[in-house]
Amino acid sequence: ECFSKLFYMINKTNHMDKKLERNLIMGSLIVFLIITEFFSLKSGNLEFAYYIPLLVIFTIGLLVYNKELHLTNHILLAFAIIIVLHVFGGLIHLSGTRLYDMTFGILRYDNIIHAIASFISALVAYNVLRPHLDKSVKKRYVYFGLILLLLTFGLGAVNEILEFIAVVYFNAGAGVGGYVNTLKDLIFNAIGALIGVIVAIRYHLS
Repeated sequence: ECFSKLFYMINKTNHMDKKLERNLIMGSLIVFLIITEFFSLKSGNLEFAYYIPLLVIFTIGLLVYNKELHLTNHILLAFAIIIVLHVFGGLIHLSGTRLYDMTFGILRYDNIIHAIASFISALVAYNVLRPHLDKSVKKRYVYFGLILLLLTFGLGAVNEILEFIAVVYFNAGAGVGGYVNTLKDLIFNAIGALIGVIVAIRYHLS
């Protein structure tokens, strides 16, 4: 009985530590977003002044429904990092060039962010679906991978719709780019999503 109580207390403490860690990650992200929202408004960056409140709402949703979504703190941390990099991309200028418009080798910062964001989205989608999967998925993992890939593509398409709204209502055409940029975004979304799905399937089959 003594060992049972000790084990219970250890598990409870571990659960509290994970909850505190989760709240710290997401709380810090929300504070960061609020600060950068003021900066966006002050600098007249209407594009990101529009994006940031949406990110705050999305972040709060992940925090509130985390238990139902089954997201680990590692995934939440990765999500927080990519959001910070996204916001920096739109607000930081180096030598007069916006970070999102900078090129590193053959890749633009924008391409890198889209690929990483889709990779994380694929892992998020897998974690949401995982509790509802049965053993037959291991025999039909190709079909499940395709569903996961299409779901991640859908999330990427939602992002492009939000960018389109920014262009139409906030005159963000110069920052968002045109049709070619949208296609490049979708291509790098696909690359990141494919890698994420492969990682998720390999993990599920292990």
